[in-house]
Amino acid sequence: MKHRPPIFATAVTALCLALTGCSSTAEGTLPGADSADTGKSSSTKPSADNTGAAQKTGNPANPRELLEAAISNAKKASSVKVSQYDKDGSYATATGKLDSSNFETTVRISGSYSFKIMKVDDTTWLQPRDDKTIDELGLPKAALFKYVELKKSAANKFNENSPQNFLNKSLDMLEKAKDIPIEDATKVETMGDPSKSYWRVMIKSNSKYALVRISADGKNNLLAVSGFSDSQFDFEKWDSITSISGPEGQDKLSA
Repeated sequence: MKHRPPIFATAVTALCLALTGCSSTAEGTLPGADSADTGKSSSTKPSADNTGAAQKTGNPANPRELLEAAISNAKKASSVKVSQYDKDGSYATATGKLDSSNFETTVRISGSYSFKIMKVDDTTWLQPRDDKTIDELGLPKAALFKYVELKKSAANKFNENSPQNFLNKSLDMLEKAKDIPIEDATKVETMGDPSKSYWRVMIKSNSKYALVRISADGKNNLLAVSGFSDSQFDFEKWDSITSISGPEGQDKLSA
């Protein structure tokens, strides 16, 4: 059976739980729900160092301090947008607060399911985005692109797909890398937009190289992590996510 990254497996596992306002037939288990591994997927997203027109210039005085600053800043952040990409075209993007109180997550599992999760305060909604998800859950066709309020049992599982959990997964890899020799650290200056310049930190992990991108604007924000596993993580909008509002009445599935 094909393994899914935990972020996908957690999401599809949660779908088998009962939903508020749904028929009693919404109890099936989606494929892959029992196949979570330790994060092995691979990325179809362009390489974390693929920036088009750019030039590379000198090395930072202490690349390890640069990496540690990025980790420290990420741990202190209040909000972020983070995406994980999988080789087969699956992806998940989570945006919101890092205390898991307010966020939205979009999940697309290639060849199977597509849905969005929204959490505002103590309420979590699910929005099915394809017929296969609706059919598997026994939802009416009218539920397509409508928000369905989740029961607490289902919401607890879905709430694990928060920006905080995405970030923690990347930070776990970076913490382990702090003791690995840093192979290279190079500043990449994006032509025409200095604000997008970044430090490219190369770390040799076993026989492979991992890549970490860190902003070169003085803020030392984490921008991308790839190569530690087959997954790629991208980060943006650090500390700049405004509160996410719940769905409007017309966007909810009518009882």
